[in-house]
Amino acid sequence: MLKKFTEGLAFGGGFGISFIALWYLTAYVLYPLFLGPQMNETVSDKFSELNQGIIEETIKPEKPFHELTLDEKIKTASFIVLAEYQKQSNGKQLPVIKEFLKEDPNSVIYYKIGDEYKTYSDYSEPTNNLNKKLIIFFVGSPASMRYSTTYSGDRIHSLGDIPEKLLREQCKKSA
Repeated sequence: MLKKFTEGLAFGGGFGISFIALWYLTAYVLYPLFLGPQMNETVSDKFSELNQGIIEETIKPEKPFHELTLDEKIKTASFIVLAEYQKQSNGKQLPVIKEFLKEDPNSVIYYKIGDEYKTYSDYSEPTNNLNKKLIIFFVGSPASMRYSTTYSGDRIHSLGDIPEKLLREQCKKSA
């Protein structure tokens, strides 16, 4: 009886090992050779057809804001702010928001006219060389600063020497 049991055990073990070997051969060797390339092409074709637009938008790198043309900057900006440096009683010169040249009614900005724009409040002593005005471009909602430039006089040199009056007109047209 023990002899029959050991023969049955050996037969079952051999059968199990054979089954595992055939399964491995099929799953890891034969399947990828014959069916794998067809399945991969089909899946990737379907994936690319369904998601082509999404993938193109995701992969396409966005041009940095400072590389945009002036018209593109104005169009992209949610808010364009004019600030002026004002001399304080303690001698410090602070940029104070004077005007919104462009406002997107569907966007939020956490500044109002009369607020100090603290990012550029680092002039502790008065100086004659300080640019007197500041243009700040904000993007998104809530709006975050993407580009700024200082200037004096009526022309903004870093924006192609555009007169302030013409910039105002372009901002009004864009809004």
